Amino acid sequence: MPRNSSAWSAWNFLGTSSRVFSVTYWLNQIQKIESVRPFLVTLNPPCVPDHVLLKWNTSLPVPSVAAAKAYLQLDQIQGKRGIWFCGVYNGHGFHEDGLKSGKAAAQGLLGKKCDVLLNPKKMSPSWTEAGARLLVIRFFNQYVSILVEEGGSVFSFGKACDKCCVKSVIQVHDPLFYWKVNRRRHGLGRSLY
Repeated sequence: MPRNSSAWSAWNFLGTSSRVFSVTYWLNQIQKIESVRPFLVTLNPPCVPDHVLLKWNTSLPVPSVAAAKAYLQLDQIQGKRGIWFCGVYNGHGFHEDGLKSGKAAAQGLLGKKCDVLLNPKKMSPSWTEAGARLLVIRFFNQYVSILVEEGGSVFSFGKACDKCCVKSVIQVHDPLFYWKVNRRRHGLGRSLY
């Protein structure tokens, strides 16, 4: 990534005179990940990054006459014996082909039309609710495994505590919840009403 973060973009290309290149995707920007730390995916990195979450080798489908013939015959086996095939190879190898074939497989499995869901509007708490959320999340970090907000924001805390082996998930539908939890002296139970 460029040293100046204001020069970052969703897709960042780095090329050299020796025809070696790498591409880095800034996932925070592409997938609207809310995090102070940047999440980056680099294809063909010139050097090994300091912090790596996951590393794997992959390849793209190779276009061939045999692959084109197989694709044309896919409808003869698609859905037979409850097996549906989907992926980027069900097209031209693009992400969009994977989405299209995945949607078709879902429709076949469910037996009804499926539409891709639009991202719902994320919660936008007031400044007081945002402050309350910060305090509640610090508290929940000790007792809750996952907190899911309306609109898709997810806070994952890992294992709640050493004494608790139960995975606990809280879904928050209204940012007022955080304010209520902070105002109640009688604990979380009464603030849910």
